[in-house]
Amino acid sequence: MLTRRQAGLSIIELMIGIAIVTILLATGMQSYSSWVQNQRVRVAAEAILNGIQLARVEAVRRNLPVQFKLTGSRAGWQVQTVIPGSVTQERVQSRSAAEDSADVSVSGVSPLGATSIMFNGFGRVMAVNLLDLSAPITEINVLNATSQGLLRIVVSSAGNVRMCDPHAPTGDPKAC
Repeated sequence: MLTRRQAGLSIIELMIGIAIVTILLATGMQSYSSWVQNQRVRVAAEAILNGIQLARVEAVRRNLPVQFKLTGSRAGWQVQTVIPGSVTQERVQSRSAAEDSADVSVSGVSPLGATSIMFNGFGRVMAVNLLDLSAPITEINVLNATSQGLLRIVVSSAGNVRMCDPHAPTGDPKAC
């Protein structure tokens, strides 16, 4: 007598397969969520970095003082020309804080209370803001309260702008 072999999966094999897939998805979702949060911090930090670089380029191009100013506690900013001895300002470009995720914020600005950077016609950071006589920003921390992701933007007095990771190990090119 010939016996036929049954093709297909038993219910137990199917349940084991579904359990394995569920465990893999649950593990992957945590990593994916963390990755998304870190990407939000990176996007906001890169937007600020690009705004600062734009202000520097415009200052050199126009041979006028150009100001980069943070607007609020999120990653909103504006770049505007400043005509010395005049109240006239021309907005070059701006970025709304609404473009970012609500959990991304700008904090740890150094020096404390600074809100702007002004570049002269040579692309160097001016020691004093012409509009309000405040000191220029030298560091900006962009962070995500949910994931504790943090990136720092550092501005030198020569006008060089760099984004770095304060948590990167010493010797890593991303380190501050």
